[in-house]
Amino acid sequence: MARIYRGKRRIGSSKATAKPPTPAPAVESKADEQVGYKNPPKHTQFKKGQFGNPKGRPKKETLPLAYLALRELGSTIVAVENGKRIRITKKEA
Repeated sequence: MARIYRGKRRIGSSKATAKPPTPAPAVESKADEQVGYKNPPKHTQFKKGQFGNPKGRPKKETLPLAYLALRELGSTIVAVENGKRIRITKKEA
């Protein structure tokens, strides 16, 4: 079922009759040099491609996959054999 639109229609709001946007005025070089709230000095801002604390905390060292696999296979599990619970490694299971 189609909805019935009961609002007022805008007249003259088409894009064809709209005025073209005026270009923004050129920003003065003094405005770029202003320092204050949320406007730190240019020489203290991060350079392009630089971020955060480059000499900060090192990334976590990753272990080789083979070492991780052997460590996991060496862990023990509880298995039921002939109705008895026994502890064996995952490699033996």
